[in-house]
Amino acid sequence: MTTRIPSPSSCRHCGLDEREHMQRWKTGAGWHTWTPPTQDQIKQRMRDRRAARPPRHVTVQDRMRAVHADAYAADDEPQCATCHRDECPRYWRIQDRLERQRAARRALLPPFPYDDEPPW
Repeated sequence: MTTRIPSPSSCRHCGLDEREHMQRWKTGAGWHTWTPPTQDQIKQRMRDRRAARPPRHVTVQDRMRAVHADAYAADDEPQCATCHRDECPRYWRIQDRLERQRAARRALLPPFPYDDEPPW
C-alpha cells in the first residue's frame, strides 16, 4: 500500500483538497472546514512529492545537451567543463557562437553620443 502525499495546497489538518473538503473530522482538529496550509507545510509537501517521483533515466539527448560552461585549468587556459579537454570541438563551437551573438548585440546598440575624451 502506498501512502498518499497531499497536494501542496490541501487542507492544513487533513490534507484534502479544498474542492472535495466540505466539513471533515480529524483527530486533534475535530470538525473543521478547509483551512489553508502554512508555508512550511506547503514547502514540505512539495519536497515529499519530489522525493516520491521515480528516478529519471539519463538519455542520449540529455548527455548531448550537457552544459559546456567556461572552466579554466591550472594554467588559466579555457577548457570544456564536461569533458575537461582544451581541444573540445563542441566547446569551441559554442564559444564561437556566443561571441558572434555578443558582437551582434553590440552592433544593435546606439552609437555613443559623446566624444572619446571627457569634457573635464
